[in-house]
Amino acid sequence: MEAIYNDSDLRDLREMIDEQELCKKRLFNIGRNMKRKVFKMIDNATNLLENYRYVSHLQNELIGDKKINDKKKCCTSREKGSTK
Repeated sequence: MEAIYNDSDLRDLREMIDEQELCKKRLFNIGRNMKRKVFKMIDNATNLLENYRYVSHLQNELIGDKKINDKKKCCTSREKGSTK
């Protein structure tokens, strides 16, 4: 048996194929945009981590400097007390 197609069937088939192609393009664009967003999020997270490490480093330096200054004050006050 041979299948008989009329013009409206072929038109419907062509519309379905075109619709499918359009959906594929949309999905591709959505995927590409999502990929960009993910890379941007990773980049932002990396920058935040680097900033956190830098701030932590500065805090440690400040704490270290404060301890050194406190020790200097402590020693100088003891020395003054011992000379009296």
